[in-house]
This record gives sequence, C-alpha cells and structure tokens, in this order.
Amino acid sequence: MRGAGVRPLVVLSGFLGSGKTTLLRRALAGDEAGGTAVLVNEVGEIGLDQHQFRHIAERTVLLDNGCLCCVVREDLVQALRELVDLEESGAAPRARRVVVETTGLADPAPIVATIDRDPVLGLRFEVGSVVVTCDAEHAREHAAMPEWQAQVACADVIAITKADRAGGAAAAALGEAVARRNPAARVVDARAADALALPAVPPGAGARPVREHDHDHDHTTGVSTSSVTLERPVDPALVTVWLTALLHAHGPSLLRVKALLDTGADGPLVLDAVQHTVYEPRHLAEWTTPRRSTLVAIARDLDARLVTRSFTRAAGQVVSEPEGATA
Repeated sequence: MRGAGVRPLVVLSGFLGSGKTTLLRRALAGDEAGGTAVLVNEVGEIGLDQHQFRHIAERTVLLDNGCLCCVVREDLVQALRELVDLEESGAAPRARRVVVETTGLADPAPIVATIDRDPVLGLRFEVGSVVVTCDAEHAREHAAMPEWQAQVACADVIAITKADRAGGAAAAALGEAVARRNPAARVVDARAADALALPAVPPGAGARPVREHDHDHDHTTGVSTSSVTLERPVDPALVTVWLTALLHAHGPSLLRVKALLDTGADGPLVLDAVQHTVYEPRHLAEWTTPRRSTLVAIARDLDARLVTRSFTRAAGQVVSEPEGATA
C-alpha cells in the first residue's frame, strides 16, 4: 500500500485539437492551481505549449522527443524523478500535484502503467485520475480513430469541449455516447468545472439497478461495452483469479475493466485494469451507493458481454439476459 505522502498525478489526454491546452490553462488559473507541477508532451522538435504555462505554473518540464505512450516513457520517468530529487534536496518546493499533458495521439494506459510500476515513482505518486477531452465539434471524425477510443476507455473523467461551437444538442449527444462507451467515467462540461480537480467516480455510482445493461457494439470501430450488477457479495480471491486469467487470454483486446465490489466489508473494493495492467485494489471506507457489485468492461474486437458473463460465472451467480442479447 502507498504511504500518506503520496501525491496525486493527473494524466490529461484527448485527441488532436480537442482542447486539452485550453482546459489546462483554465485549471491552472483557478484557486486550486497552487503547488501544481506540469509536464507537457509535444511531438516534434519544438514545443510550444509549455510557454503558455510558464507564467502560471512554477515548474514546467517539456518532453519533446516523441509520444509519451511509446518512446518517451523513460523521459517521463526521468523528469518525475528529477522533480522528486529537487524537492528532497530543498532546491524546489514540494508539488501538491502533478499534471502530465499527453499528445493527441497518446494512449494513456502505458503512461499510467509506467508510473504505477516504477519502484521510485510508485511510492511518491498515484494516478488520481485520467482526464480526457472530447471535442463536440468534431465528434464524428474523432470517434472513428482508434486513439480516441483508447483514450475514452481509459478515462476517469471525460470533459466535453467546444460545446459553444457545436451547440447544446451535439454536446449532449456526445456526452451520452461517451457515457455508453465508458460507464465508469464521470462526464462533465469542460467549461463548468476544474476537471483536473474532480475525483474519479467508482463504477456503479450512478448505475441503474438492473442486471445486465448498456452493451453497445460499434461495428465500425469494433469497440463494445458491457456492464453487470450483482446483488450478492462476491469472493475477492475468485475475482482476482478470474481477472488474471482474463487478462492472460484477452489482454490486448481489453481496453478497460473496472469494478466496484461488495466483498462483505464495510466499504466496497475498487478493482481497475487497463489492457495488461491491473492496478492495486483499493478499499473504500464506506458505501455511498447501494450495496452491490458492478463491473464495467470495454473491449475492442471482443464482445464485452462475454466478459461480464464470464465474471458472473466466476462469482458463482446467474443473471438474466436482456431480451435480444446475443453472444
């Protein structure tokens, strides 16, 4: 378990031109900006975004030799370790939180895994949330891109941008679409709140009390979503074995698996996996939602309903199929 001195790290992602920089500038100009360190990733030899933050954030580090999700993960580790060294030597004040802004083509999952698995950074930083901007003006074009699909699946908070340009109806339609694709995420209007300060929503927090629902298969992109709710407690050991086997068999196809589990304890157990990475389970102190187990699966080139059905079998429970559902 991580210690009390661990700081939150926010990964800010979103497709090209979707408004990441605008959202970050607004957040850093707010009351919650104090003590924020920012790392900006640019593709190409010259980075421009960091100049927009230099007068707002005291420490800005530019990673400028590639995309964070692939060739510069070592640079990300180095930059974060240098930040820790400066703080521990007294050369810089201790940052309260760190924001990493990725390129528009980055998959956030490997970035999160890099931080989580590093023996030094894992003890000092915890990815508090993955915030993804979704452009209401260009939603149709972006939704066809595999990078956009991976970003939405990995998101804890989805910020709808450019609602003023696209119109309220288009923004609302996009909000509903991304909520169907990732029911575990909080969907917000980027103009209405500091999305970087919003906590992630455990799956099931706003779920409807039904057995199996919201399976959505896009035959163009091959992405499907399914979620299931079980009313009785589950055995966490059995779920762990099931998840390990699932990732071994279908890891590349699983964009996200997130669960809020009733294990009989005073509070729920949060289970989270992104592709091949399983994050440390977290026990919440108490229930703020009805006491039941909810699991959300998002998959590409795999019917996500097969995942939720497999989960119910592993949990030793039987759920009714929605009318018309097929394997």
